[in-house]
Amino acid sequence: MKRTLSLLLLLLLGGLPTQAAPTDESEQPALLKQLISTYEGITSVTANFVQETRFAGFSSSRKFGGVVSLVRPDRMRWDYRDNSSQQIYVNGRDITLYTPEAEQAIITRMAPDSDRQVPLRLLSDVTGIAQLYHVVTAEDDANSLILTPREEAAGAPKQVQLWLDPKRHLIVRVTMQLADGNSSNIVFNQLQTGQPIDDTRFVFTAPEGVYVVHPQEMMPPSE
Repeated sequence: MKRTLSLLLLLLLGGLPTQAAPTDESEQPALLKQLISTYEGITSVTANFVQETRFAGFSSSRKFGGVVSLVRPDRMRWDYRDNSSQQIYVNGRDITLYTPEAEQAIITRMAPDSDRQVPLRLLSDVTGIAQLYHVVTAEDDANSLILTPREEAAGAPKQVQLWLDPKRHLIVRVTMQLADGNSSNIVFNQLQTGQPIDDTRFVFTAPEGVYVVHPQEMMPPSE
């Protein structure tokens, strides 16, 4: 279970090139323009989700469900409620992975120049997609976009595919393929937009007895 959910954290933390490439808006797929226009007009999204993760070399998969809350452009929270109680918080550049059963929370801080490039942050801030990815409309689905990173980077997804609701142009499914063969498929339903969400929902407060780990503080200083 920890390995399965760690993949989502990897996708949240996965690196992409720090230099965004300039793009010609006239060359962007019409579906991408619709997606950007839709998300620029909303402040928040809440949805139920089902995540299925596959690991390279294994025939079986693991499924988890829960609730996700997004506030554009830099807040996100994942609450797992099926087969797990894990929580993931994204608040600005801070990313927290909280595992209640282990009484442990891991808090990582993203560098300013890589914050917008967190792969799953695409769900809350779609405006820079074309700068970071080559984007094409899927040949077999007019409501789907295929994204490939403009530059390779360690931990970056090899490919991301987004499916949009044909009427609302909201993201209803995302798949991510990693270079090591692992993959994750997340389906969203019961999407609601524009609902007020209190800022405190995205702030992690460690319960008594929970061990908080700051990996960056444990790293030796660079020479």
